[in-house]
Amino acid sequence: FFPDVTQPWREACYRSVAALVNQCEKCEECAEFCASNRKLTLLMVHCWGGKALIHQGLLAILNQQTNLPECLFEILVKEERRKKLAQQAQHNKQQSCTAGMGNNGNIKNE
Repeated sequence: FFPDVTQPWREACYRSVAALVNQCEKCEECAEFCASNRKLTLLMVHCWGGKALIHQGLLAILNQQTNLPECLFEILVKEERRKKLAQQAQHNKQQSCTAGMGNNGNIKNE
């Protein structure tokens, strides 16, 4: 998808794609437009690489798509699992913090 690593404009290509992904996070019309072009969507997924948390702009693009290929659909499934795990961890953290509080919100003396 991108120029060979020896090409000086390779980094500019990554930056351009990243700028589009950032726009898609802020603008639903941009996400719809990018989602309408399968090659552009695949380019954005390739740029992301799958190693870090999915960028919210890329997530917006994928959510706009219908009939996703299996590889792209799997990204959405993994993101949904990650989101649920994060919510559960946050809930557990809140529960453990409030378990040590008394009725008036003060820390219990044991």
